[in-house]
Amino acid sequence: MLMGILSDAHGHIDAFEAALNVLRRAGAEHLVFLGDAVGYIPDPGVAERLREMEILVLKGNHEAMMFAPDYPQEHEHIFQHQTTRAQMDETLQNYLRGLKLCESQTIDGVRCLFVHGSPLDPVYGYVYPDTDLSPFRDVNADIVFMGQTHRPFVRRNGTTQFVNVGSCGLPRDDDPRGAACLFDSASGEAVVLRFDIAASSRKVLEKYTLDDSVAEILKRTSNRTGHV
Repeated sequence: MLMGILSDAHGHIDAFEAALNVLRRAGAEHLVFLGDAVGYIPDPGVAERLREMEILVLKGNHEAMMFAPDYPQEHEHIFQHQTTRAQMDETLQNYLRGLKLCESQTIDGVRCLFVHGSPLDPVYGYVYPDTDLSPFRDVNADIVFMGQTHRPFVRRNGTTQFVNVGSCGLPRDDDPRGAACLFDSASGEAVVLRFDIAASSRKVLEKYTLDDSVAEILKRTSNRTGHV
């Protein structure tokens, strides 16, 4: 089975749709979204689209923060959660509240663990390309799929493969293109696919007032031309 795994769209709906198109063209039969449909860009479109798709969707730290009783209001100018939430009906809000924190599946005999953050902290953990993977040596999975850091990688530690699928909407690594993962359960191979989001990033910059830290990411991605 070919699976498409993507994460961290953060309201960038056109980049999310571009990721879906890239994965489908690559042959993905099933899709998984690892969380953070919202945050930074005040657009509920990704969340609305995910609810319609009826695929496996996990809760990211931004979904958790959006509905947290101790939401950090002092960071609202960055996260824009309340601005986004005000555009959502109750059904969509309840959908986001009810998302799973993690998921384990055995696919073609391959034990897969899906999380947003890390195997030890599914929602808020961070696993970077240079993170020490030894604390996860006892994880009960052949392959672990993660998001959160916006920095994709494929690494192996012992018998377990660790895959960060990156961000389809706000990449923070040296490559300004969006990222998603194609996984072949028959061979066990996971590949990170990159795709151009320059035009959609320019569109977001023109439409919304964003925090400088977010705008800088989009400006960097908007200078990229070409496609996979």
